[in-house]
Amino acid sequence: MAKRALPYKDDFLKFGFTEIKDRSGLVRPQCVFCLQVLSNESMKENKLKRHLNTVHPTLVNKPLQFWKEHQNKIKPMRLDCPSNPLTVSLQKTTKASFDIAWKIARSKKAHNIGEELIKPAAISMVRTVCGDDIANKLELIPLSDNTIKRRIDLMSENILKQLLHQVIAANNFSIQIDESVDIQNNAQLMVFIRYRSTDDFREEFLFCEPLLTTATGLDIFNKVDVFFRKNNLAWSNCVGICSDGAPAMLGNRIGFCKRVQEVNSNVVIIHCFLHRENLATRAIQPELYSVLQDVIQIVNFIKAKALNSRIFHAMCDEMGAQFVNLLYHSDVRWLSRGKILTRVMSLRLEIHIFLTEKKHSLADKFNDDLWVSKLAFLSDIFGWLNDLNIEMQGKNRTMVDIGEKISSFKQKLALWRKKLSQGKIATFTLLSEFLEDSTKITLDDIKLLLQEYLNKLQLELDRYIPENVELSKYSWVRNPFEISVHQVGEDICGFQEELLDLQADQVMKENFSQKCLTQFWAQLKDKPILKRESEKALLPFPTTYLCEAGFSTLVVIKTKYRNRLDPQHDMRCAL
Repeated sequence: MAKRALPYKDDFLKFGFTEIKDRSGLVRPQCVFCLQVLSNESMKENKLKRHLNTVHPTLVNKPLQFWKEHQNKIKPMRLDCPSNPLTVSLQKTTKASFDIAWKIARSKKAHNIGEELIKPAAISMVRTVCGDDIANKLELIPLSDNTIKRRIDLMSENILKQLLHQVIAANNFSIQIDESVDIQNNAQLMVFIRYRSTDDFREEFLFCEPLLTTATGLDIFNKVDVFFRKNNLAWSNCVGICSDGAPAMLGNRIGFCKRVQEVNSNVVIIHCFLHRENLATRAIQPELYSVLQDVIQIVNFIKAKALNSRIFHAMCDEMGAQFVNLLYHSDVRWLSRGKILTRVMSLRLEIHIFLTEKKHSLADKFNDDLWVSKLAFLSDIFGWLNDLNIEMQGKNRTMVDIGEKISSFKQKLALWRKKLSQGKIATFTLLSEFLEDSTKITLDDIKLLLQEYLNKLQLELDRYIPENVELSKYSWVRNPFEISVHQVGEDICGFQEELLDLQADQVMKENFSQKCLTQFWAQLKDKPILKRESEKALLPFPTTYLCEAGFSTLVVIKTKYRNRLDPQHDMRCAL
């Protein structure tokens, strides 16, 4: 059983002792004359008196005022005194160390850059500009590799603590989750969280932890569940989960989302709209797909060999081309198809000359106006698809935003099909310009093929991204002041009444016009039913964009030179 700590008494000063706290916060007696610190067990009158009689026998009869003067003298010298110059200097150097550690983490640099570059450079600059005295003070700033690591870990833990406090206070939250491999081929599970704060809906990095063995739905669920239990997050408060379409995530029997539904049947499961849009655009007719394969083969021929690449670069530069390099295609990089096709279309003259000089079998393709017209159409349509993909990317995207963009693109497709049937192709700029200059083919030669592709694209989009009836119920969230109360919320008690109150409030109407959608609904105070219902549309993540961006950060932080690093704390500070 631990002994009770003895308290300090003011009467002890007449024996020459004041109080001081050690690192553990325990109060101990300190002699004001010789500055010796005794144990807490010595906090007794007889033991303090014995010290005075044996160590300072000449001071036994000194008055109380004598001891008070000595007490006042030593106070500024104590480390627990805020005005001690040494304490002040230590506080400043520690703060500077934390500031630099934060900047290193935010810039995603290696921890040893502090002592190997930042500190020597700062000392050199200050010594040159301000002199040795000030430069020597910088030597006291601790910036070793291990120190920076500890600082980053402490800041990361503090950030997580603040985040969890806000999430628990907000009650409901949603997550987006994805898994990828790092430089060591270790599976890394990344999770972001969205919750409602006092002024807006916030998105924050939650954690990134390795999956040490397999990456099944059970492994993923157990990893997230352990984190939730450790940090007092309840599955019942999770209103939405957004993930990619991998079987481990969306499997009907043993996927992660299925296991979450077993503990919370009300959770909304969302298949990332970016992944679904990419899947919908993969279906291409053989005639158009062969053009895409020819383009990839041409690009690989020029880019694969350094000599070919240098010669092509020099030729484009001499001819004054808009671009001097081609771009590689990658199925993983969803925007690469549109970019590679547009670049080849722009440099088709230069590519034709280069391939002809190299006697390549695909050189004659650029003399085939039918082939080039297909290339122009693919460049145009994938350019539009890239624009849609980019519009769906970014932070603070909601289901309302993404639903509107998908609906708009489907309407555009219907419009393009109608205009194409009428022989109007102004929407497809590159194709229109090429056909105007061509004397060998007309729109009628490829019209049927283009119509088939647009029809198939429409069907694929409807298949992967069907109209969401549930989401259409929340159309009032976009503009609650214009919708009729008779169209929404009839089955929700008190909903229509609160909506009428809101529509009659001119101040709130003015606020709605001045703030973004999420800010307006997050700051709505006196409408609990509207607030609750708006969360159902604004809290769930529509895409896994933040996870994809997080993995890009992981690639920068955990390199082959830092392959043993646990990246979680660095990523939390960086993101």
